[in-house]
Amino acid sequence: MRFTFALFISCLLNINLAFGQVTQLRSADCNRVNTTLTKVLYASNASADAYRFKVLNTTTGVTDSVENLSRSFFLDQIPTISRYNCEYDVEVSMSFDGGSSFGAYGGVCNPESKALVTALRGPDCGRSLTSISQTLYASLNVGDSWDFEVRNVTDPSTTEIVTTPTRAFNLAMTASIDFQLLSQEYEIRVRTTQGGVLQPFGSWCSVFTPTIITELRPSDCGRILTDIDYPVYAQVADGDSYEFEIRNVTNTGSTQTISTPTREFRLTMADPEYQLFNEEYEIRVRPIYNGVTMPFGIWCSVFSPPSIGPDITDGCGNTFEYLAYEYLTCADIGATQYQWLLRIGSTFIDTLYTTTNQARLAEFLDGSNQPTYDYGQGYNIAARGLVAGIWTPYGTGCSISTTANAHTEVQHLCDAQLNSFNTPISVFAIFSATNYEFEVTDLTGGDGVQTINKTVRKVKLNELPLFSYGHEYSIKCRVTFKGSVFDYSTACSVTAPQPVTQLRPSDCPRALSTMNKKVYANPLIYDSPNGLDPVESYQFRSGGNVSAWKSTRDITLIEILGVAPSASTSYPIEVRAKYDGVEQAYGNACTVTTPSSIIVLDDAISSSTSGLMKTQSLVNIHPNPSDDYFVVTPLKNIEAELMHIEIFDIRGGLMETVTVQSNNRASEEIILGRDLPKGIYFIYLYDGTTIFEVKKIRKI
Repeated sequence: MRFTFALFISCLLNINLAFGQVTQLRSADCNRVNTTLTKVLYASNASADAYRFKVLNTTTGVTDSVENLSRSFFLDQIPTISRYNCEYDVEVSMSFDGGSSFGAYGGVCNPESKALVTALRGPDCGRSLTSISQTLYASLNVGDSWDFEVRNVTDPSTTEIVTTPTRAFNLAMTASIDFQLLSQEYEIRVRTTQGGVLQPFGSWCSVFTPTIITELRPSDCGRILTDIDYPVYAQVADGDSYEFEIRNVTNTGSTQTISTPTREFRLTMADPEYQLFNEEYEIRVRPIYNGVTMPFGIWCSVFSPPSIGPDITDGCGNTFEYLAYEYLTCADIGATQYQWLLRIGSTFIDTLYTTTNQARLAEFLDGSNQPTYDYGQGYNIAARGLVAGIWTPYGTGCSISTTANAHTEVQHLCDAQLNSFNTPISVFAIFSATNYEFEVTDLTGGDGVQTINKTVRKVKLNELPLFSYGHEYSIKCRVTFKGSVFDYSTACSVTAPQPVTQLRPSDCPRALSTMNKKVYANPLIYDSPNGLDPVESYQFRSGGNVSAWKSTRDITLIEILGVAPSASTSYPIEVRAKYDGVEQAYGNACTVTTPSSIIVLDDAISSSTSGLMKTQSLVNIHPNPSDDYFVVTPLKNIEAELMHIEIFDIRGGLMETVTVQSNNRASEEIILGRDLPKGIYFIYLYDGTTIFEVKKIRKI
């Protein structure tokens, strides 16, 4: 018993001795910097048989521990705290009984983990970009996110940071256009976030945005301009604006720069010294993108046109007939104004100014030179142009003449069928003519030869005393000019409108309100001021059914078909007229549609049209018209089990229905039509399925 107690006391002393020992990381590891996450760290005491390492990540605030049988550990052993670019508090305790119990922790050590630094990858540092949107990459390809910081080397204090979920980046991602300019050097650096911990930026790397150099397009380099205002173009088309520099090859030290919103340039945009004829000018150009001016391209030569006047190119040697229509044309030299010189022989007659390179002889005519402006006359004419404020010399002139006869002819409608008697028939204008005399001859019938004088060059057939449908007329005209009456021109034939008709517009198309509703042919008055309707008779047809000729233009379907038409059926109706004893062609068909039920008015009931024999009314309807409802009261007993009542609108649409079950209705009142809108309606009274009466009512 004494031995056992002594042994217990000895063990207890050993335990207390062990628990009294403490340790920490060895001095080499206690405040280690740039520690990799796999770097082995050691406790300073090596005598224990187990160790507990308690680690606080002071950056993330997370604490965790690990127990090892050896005195070493590394940060990656504890995933919850293992992060780059962090500071740690590390404490160590020891166990001398195989890890069953641990003593107190020793002192705190503060190692720091290595930062994970990245930059642009090697191929992208110093890269000359092909476009603003060309992709660049961070060298580190693993991370939570990447921050790219950009600055312009000309203003390093102003930067922008762009955060991306991947390591890819381009300048187009920046929010400011200041970091998307062409012909710039930008510096870019990168940092990542790893496990929620922000890492430091890497080193700056330069990238160079594209420089766009342009010149005149190849087709314009060396071009001989056809006029001073001829456009040339920069080869690059997408600049925000452009600057063109111009110089004369005879004085290269003097230049002028012209800014333009587009890539187009003309010599007329420059000063007058660069708008001279027969000169070689050199032009170079540079574009501007987002306020950044690109370098100039190479010089290109253009050659201004020679200093000569415009020649007459069209009309020389012509004998002009219609002076108001026939043009003289000179070469287009891009002038802002042209001056035309008219002479008889060597005698000056007049000058004329135009803004185009065309002129008419009629434009020379005014009160001062009218005595020398005439038919049967020869003239000389020449032109010159105003280019860049300078008049060119007159070009080569030529001779022209006017026809001896001031004649005119129908301008457009020869051999045409007129749409109307009111259609204007125009002849060519004779400048300053005081009278147009038209001779109109009926080539078909008896309207004879008629003449009419007008102060204008237009005539209408309905201006004649006599005019007829379908007749062919010959028309010719002569004019009075400067007091002389000239000869008639060549005759031209026109044909008057044919008397072809169809149903009038209000019947084309039409939904009939009743089966015996009349429709009407359109009257053939054709712009006649006297309301002319010379048609002798009309004939109607629908399909293979043809009516008899009748002297009035109204018709019903029964007259055409010979039988009662079907309900809810469409019928095409065509009309033709008989005029001057000639049966004319049918006009266009128009469709009429019958109502859905046979509607028979009180004054139109007969055994031939309705199948009913009406002697006296069986019911009374009051009030009629009504602004509210209608009361239907039988006037005598109706021997039937059912009396059925229906109300239809004028198009045959069913609006209301009621069935009364009684054998004796002599005193019964039936209320109808309270919800009907304003209009005309028909009340059908049925005995079973047979109509025994129809009444017309009106809602007001």
